[in-house]
Amino acid sequence: MNRTARIAILVISVAVFCYAGLGHVLGQTHEERAYKSLTVYGEVLQKIQQDYVDDPNMHLVTAGALHGLLESLDPQSSYLTPREYAEYKQKVASTNPGDTGLTLSKQPCREGWDSQRRHF
Repeated sequence: MNRTARIAILVISVAVFCYAGLGHVLGQTHEERAYKSLTVYGEVLQKIQQDYVDDPNMHLVTAGALHGLLESLDPQSSYLTPREYAEYKQKVASTNPGDTGLTLSKQPCREGWDSQRRHF
């Protein structure tokens, strides 16, 4: 095989390899990236179970991870445990549809409780 044929085969092989590699990277769906994140989470949990000094309460560890995950989105997002969610649904069902959920309270000021000042 002459030199030109070898170079042509090498160039074609590199092009096919790059095309396949690029297709693999760009072809990943959003779910595949999410599962990769879950893999990291699973590895961390496994490391905690294996190497942590004391036996961790995995229910509390998981609840803490869920709280942190949702609170990192924005200040209004939070994780509700099944008990908290049931209480929330019960509260929503028992409130007047016209209620806004607004709570007013007095705040202490330098001189004590300021009953003249209103904050809305």
